[in-house]
Amino acid sequence: MTRTRRNSASLILLASAVVCSLASASICSIPPAFAQVDETTQTQFNLFEKFSEIARSAENRGDYSLAVAMYEAAMERTNTSAGHEHKIIDTQARIANCYTQLGYYWRAEPVVQKLLGAVEAKPQLYNQRVSKALTDLATLLRSINKGAQAENYLQLNQVLANSQAHWSQSKVTSSAGQAQ
Repeated sequence: MTRTRRNSASLILLASAVVCSLASASICSIPPAFAQVDETTQTQFNLFEKFSEIARSAENRGDYSLAVAMYEAAMERTNTSAGHEHKIIDTQARIANCYTQLGYYWRAEPVVQKLLGAVEAKPQLYNQRVSKALTDLATLLRSINKGAQAENYLQLNQVLANSQAHWSQSKVTSSAGQAQ
């Protein structure tokens, strides 16, 4: 095992221990008003937030391998129910971007495919981070002479952007109609 991998593995273990201790401390200090909230859901959400925070920090430092590991750990600890969809999409897009930064198009593509499936089902989930994931993957694919695949992702991105603009406009129009 290389030194970098050992350091990343050590950081992951350390981060996991810190996050788990923070999560258990925060669960113990839940005010009575929140005692009605399912403790498992609250713990999962706290762990998701802590792992995501560590991942964003690693991503900002350019440590994309650690960032992917932390984002994936966050995804394992989240509730996929309604209300968390935007966080899940954001995290998946960040994972795809990290893989792209590492040059791992073969790992980024399945994540982008999941993003596309979710966005096709709910166009309102499309956002700048999803757009960036598609664009960055297309750029990487072009750099390795996979232009046809790159063009497909760029075209999908354009279609989704147009759909999002249409969806946003129809939402504004219907809100204005209701206000009158």
